[in-house]
This record gives sequence, C-alpha cells and structure tokens, in this order.
Amino acid sequence: MKFLNSIKNKYYLILLFIFPFNNTHAQWMSTSGEFSNNNLYCMYQQDSILYGGSDNQIILSYDSGKTWNNKLSYEVKGKVWRIIEYNNEILITTRNYNDSSRIYLLNIFDKKINQINTQILGKREITDIVTLNNKLIITTDLGIYIYNTENKKWKESTVGINKNNKNFFCVSIIKNTLYVGTRGKILTSNDEGETWNIFYEKFNDLVTNIKEFDKKLYVLTSGSGLYIINKKLNDSVTHLIPFINSNINTLNVMYNIIPFCCCSYFISTHSGVLFLNNENKYSLLENNVPKSEMGNVFGAQSIYVCNNRIITGYYNKGIYYYDINLKIE
Repeated sequence: MKFLNSIKNKYYLILLFIFPFNNTHAQWMSTSGEFSNNNLYCMYQQDSILYGGSDNQIILSYDSGKTWNNKLSYEVKGKVWRIIEYNNEILITTRNYNDSSRIYLLNIFDKKINQINTQILGKREITDIVTLNNKLIITTDLGIYIYNTENKKWKESTVGINKNNKNFFCVSIIKNTLYVGTRGKILTSNDEGETWNIFYEKFNDLVTNIKEFDKKLYVLTSGSGLYIINKKLNDSVTHLIPFINSNINTLNVMYNIIPFCCCSYFISTHSGVLFLNNENKYSLLENNVPKSEMGNVFGAQSIYVCNNRIITGYYNKGIYYYDINLKIE
C-alpha cells in the first residue's frame, strides 16, 4: 500500500511540474463525522491515520482528513498544541490559558499515557517543542526550557538571552542547530540549547515559524509577512508581503508553511490558506468558509497536506479540506 501511494504521489508531482497549479474550480469542503466541528490546532500522521489536536482530546481520521469520527480514549487537559514522535512514542503538549501547560508521552501499543512533571513552568504557556538526542527543547511565552528525559530534570536556558525577551513562539532544528523565533529576532544554539546567539534581528513582528527548504530559511511572522533568508547568498533576505486584494487582510498572523512541490508552498494564516508559487507570488485559495456574525473569516490555524488534499481547522468553524485540482492551462 505504501509503495502504491508513493507511486501515486510521484505521479501527481510530475503532473504539477508540467501543468501549473490551478484552483479556479476547487473550494473548501466541510468534513464530516462526530468531531468535524472541533477546533484543530495541529496534525500528525502515523501510517494512514491522521491525529488531530483539539480541545482536551485527540481526534482521528482514517480517510486523509475527510471524516473525523474517532478519538483517542486518553484524557488530556487543554488545547492540544503539538503532536510529535519521540522514541517510538507520541509526545503531546497542551496549552491552558491562565493555567498550567502539560506534556504527555503516549504509547499507543501499550495503551499507556504518562504526564511529564511541568511544575517548573508554572503558568507559562508552552508554545512549541522539539526533541534533540535525550532532551526536549521547549519554548514558552516567558522563556526557553530544557528537559532531560534520562534524569528527568528541568533547567531554564538563559545564557545569551536578554532578560527583556518575551514571547518565544517557535523552535526548529535544522542540521543540529536550534532556531528560536521571538519578537523581532531569531536566536540560534549549537550546543543543544545551553547558549544562544542572535542570528537575525530585523523583523518587524513576532516570528511564528521557521523552516528550511533548499538551503533557505522561510520565516513566518505575526504581521509583516514572510521572510526568506538565502544561505547560499550570504544570508540575503527577501521580504514577501502578501497583499492579495483590498477585501482580504493577509497582513496578520502566519502559522505554518507546508512544501507542496516545485518550490511552491501552502501557508496557513488568519485570513485563510495562501498558495505561494515558485515565482514567490501569492494567491488565496478560494475562501468560502462560513463567516462569523461579525463578518470576519476565522483563520486557518493548522494545515496539513495528505494524499493531495489540504486539511485545516478554522477556529470555531470546524475542520475543512481542499482537494488540490490539477488543470492544464
């Protein structure tokens, strides 16, 4: 089955390379199932199962995000903010505004879930987490913390960090270097988070996500668009501000960027999902998601591409999918 899926995905990639992406006739569709109206904050795929982080629970889809009829029986408290793999287990973090964030280790095969002691964090909000060797590197709204999974000890990482820095929003690992996004700057560490240095500090807003594609850093922000830092050209910076049209405000929070193919990407934002083509030009995927009583479109918080289908969660509006349409132009 995996072999057939691999062939199918390569076939679609070849088609897209020959024929441009076209979304003229596609539109967002509501998902179905008992949990289709849930908020969706993150997604993780294991084999053919999609795990969706929701409020106080993890929901499941067995058909590439079209139907959400199942959930894990394990209880978690808060908004499930991250789901990642760690040592053949699933690592889960939750956010609880005005309460303690939590970290869980879930072993699906043994049917066990264990909670990691996060007392040191107090009421700090866990914003992101990565694993590096035997350590968990965690960003919070007020600092960076390291958890050693062998001796089960916590420590706050402070060397090289300005005490006035707040809102550490994201952390990424790129070739064993840690990148942390905060307000106006990116910090890096080459010693597993023990010490930090300023990598770049000319952003206008909070850095919300950092990813690397083709030796370029794609840096998402909370109000000033996307920055591309080209490592091949002495860290030259391209700033892409996504003005789509006067009716859509896309200069707000960008959450995540997912590579599609041929140097093109999907980006989840407060105004919906953007498509960035290989010429660095934006388009907004048909935004037919129901609006609130105030007339505003709730943003796409999470985004995932599975079997040529985009899945995203619109806050308080449920889960939607968008089947990618390949059309000869």
